[in-house]
Amino acid sequence: MNVSLRPWQVIKVAPFALSSYATPYGHQVIISELLWVWLPGGVLMGILGWHRWRIGDEKRAR
Repeated sequence: MNVSLRPWQVIKVAPFALSSYATPYGHQVIISELLWVWLPGGVLMGILGWHRWRIGDEKRAR
């Protein structure tokens, strides 16, 4: 039964058993998490780190 208030499900639900990650659905879950959680988080952290580094250079130049 698929109960959802939205017409889509962005992040797949992770299986509870560790052995379930070796199934095709488990692979879909891992890929979904990489695309929707880790990739945007990494991009955001990269932008924030670059911004802090740039601000640090401006402070040292004064």
